[in-house]
Amino acid sequence: MRTVTAAAAAAALAACGRRSSGPAFAERDSAGVTIDESHAPAWGSGQAWTVEAQPAVRIGTVDGPEPYRLFHVGGAAVLSDGRIAVLDGGSSEVRIFSKAGTWIRTMGGKGEGPGEFTYPYVMCLLPGDTLAVADARNLSLFDAAGSFVRSSPGALRVAGRFADGRYLVQPSPPLGNLPAKGTIRPSRALATAPPGASQVDTLIVVPGDEWYVERGERTLSVQRRPLGRIRSIAVQGDEVATGDGTTFQIRVLTEDGTRVRLIRRDADLTLAKSTIARFEASIDTIRNEAYRKGRRQLMRDLGYPDRLPAYDRLFFDPDGDLWARHYVVADERPSHWSVFDPSGRWLGVVVIPGGLRLFDIGDDYVLGRATDSLGVEYVEEHRLDKPGTRDEQ
Repeated sequence: MRTVTAAAAAAALAACGRRSSGPAFAERDSAGVTIDESHAPAWGSGQAWTVEAQPAVRIGTVDGPEPYRLFHVGGAAVLSDGRIAVLDGGSSEVRIFSKAGTWIRTMGGKGEGPGEFTYPYVMCLLPGDTLAVADARNLSLFDAAGSFVRSSPGALRVAGRFADGRYLVQPSPPLGNLPAKGTIRPSRALATAPPGASQVDTLIVVPGDEWYVERGERTLSVQRRPLGRIRSIAVQGDEVATGDGTTFQIRVLTEDGTRVRLIRRDADLTLAKSTIARFEASIDTIRNEAYRKGRRQLMRDLGYPDRLPAYDRLFFDPDGDLWARHYVVADERPSHWSVFDPSGRWLGVVVIPGGLRLFDIGDDYVLGRATDSLGVEYVEEHRLDKPGTRDEQ
């Protein structure tokens, strides 16, 4: 099979960043905070990780049997025996497939009864292959066999789960007094909560996403600011990684809110004319004429920033490596991810093919949602190849 290589991409991206006459990676202490700073990728020739362009497993269909029809896929995970769990938001179901992609069973469904969902949006894989699904009302648990276990009430938005069983949640931010027209950036609290608890312990309050607001006498329009900053969060073990891409810096904290370290890498974030042209070309592809015209007018009103955010998603893999997706301007296919090892060192860039939205990263695979030109959704598993060992890097 063909592979998408990261070696050339890593070299090019490193060349675009600020160059330093010092070491490629340095760790230092500043007022008790560890700062891990990379000026070049650690991977050398033949060490870059690659993802095969063609999926090893593909789940989905245009007009086939109902269990294979996917819409608004909100999550997917590979269980310990290779089975694949898929959260289909359109049907409010969790569907279990074999490791080859054959449908086995379906759990959940729309409703307010035990094991049913109201607008499910995230699925977490817990120890023992337990699946936790959060919706607008509850957090519901299903065992490895797919049987419903219990639900815990609460509409807090779940962002991840710590090793001790607590969840990282995001209480809804107060919007305050909204302007008649303009950009807002409400603060966002990151908090911990035991399953079923209504009380939360706030870890940290940080700037949230950037939104554009337009208020009329009887109307209110709130949308993400185009090319705006996005608060990214990832959880693993007892750590939280978070950042907004203002620079290529990621803050890592323990679950009690203590700052552990700052991870940084060089990057040139200047918004190039070619990037603006690509963004404007994406507006031209919008089929709805009124929305297309509105989008163009919005960009005329806002103007373009001088700099692009560095990243817009964070993800931990099983080895504790932290993946950061380079900011997506216009549905880039493929996407590029900078990978940092547990020490905070920048290893290099992995290229993910086909606009795949990642839900799960394993030792030798990535799993995510792909969408074709007709808007049909698929869950795809692609092989991940990691040549060499960490001792060699």
